[in-house]
Amino acid sequence: MRFLRSGRRNVHFVIVDMEVTLKDRFDVVVVVLVLEHIDWQRGVQNIHTLAPTLLHIVIHLNPVWMVDAIAPRRALNKSMQALAETARPVLVASDRLIDFLTQLGYRLQVRDERPAPDSKAMVGLSFNRE
Repeated sequence: MRFLRSGRRNVHFVIVDMEVTLKDRFDVVVVVLVLEHIDWQRGVQNIHTLAPTLLHIVIHLNPVWMVDAIAPRRALNKSMQALAETARPVLVASDRLIDFLTQLGYRLQVRDERPAPDSKAMVGLSFNRE
């Protein structure tokens, strides 16, 4: 709804497996808290094939003392606990992501970091394709 209120009329929401080759073209791609759950380099390479002019990515950043992606003291619901036991998310370092996208022809425009629960941070990265 925010897109529609902003005056944008040609908005399409697509849910896909980012590790599979993607088709079509998009002006803007937004990826929120996904890369830690997939082979992030393959996913980003597949996004690149969509040729977006703008790319917005949100990732988690752990405090230096926290090793695992899942906060050690967080009480998870049953489905999340089952997932945590089988799928081990791996957080993506923002500098590695920025370097990888730079090699693909994207330039970082904005990096915004905000506090999140469990002493973590949410990092928003906005890129323009050169």
